[in-house]
Amino acid sequence: STLDYCILRPGGLLNGEPSGQAKLFINQEVHGFVNRSDVALEIESLLKTELKNQVYSMVEPELKPTPAN
Repeated sequence: STLDYCILRPGGLLNGEPSGQAKLFINQEVHGFVNRSDVALEIESLLKTELKNQVYSMVEPELKPTPAN
């Protein structure tokens, strides 16, 4: 295809406010968690840039799931 694309592979999705601490990794397999709200903001940001046919992974390295109350 001649279309520009971007693949975003988020870690385990958690609910919560955006922290702004999520990290993008290019062409690396990473494991961890990320808030859905941070993923949404990153998608919005990527759509405003040149996509460059990249594959990204996204996690917040220090984020851990909390037990349900």
